[in-house]
Amino acid sequence: GARVFARWTNGLYYRSFVSESTSSSVAVTYDDGVKAALSKNDKAAIILDKIPEEDQVKIDQKVIGYWPSDGEYYLGYISQLCDDGSKYFTKFDDGGERCEAIYEIRTVP
Repeated sequence: GARVFARWTNGLYYRSFVSESTSSSVAVTYDDGVKAALSKNDKAAIILDKIPEEDQVKIDQKVIGYWPSDGEYYLGYISQLCDDGSKYFTKFDDGGERCEAIYEIRTVP
């Protein structure tokens, strides 16, 4: 199955694999072995684990970004380019913010 980030009940995203797909849901197996079924109607529930191309990352783009001290991925958006011009200033929905390298983010559909 495809490698993805799947949203858990706590709102955080965790790496997982797609194990099955039906007309209405996608079954995933998280890296810790836990399984879940997520609705296909919720477009942000599953995010392909693929580093975006630079032209796919725009200001106000919804993303999940990595927070190193927690080792977790959080939902947020790109607010601007960082001063060095090669990273993206990400404002997270929980109030945190940091400059993210492109390999630390995934775009949310």
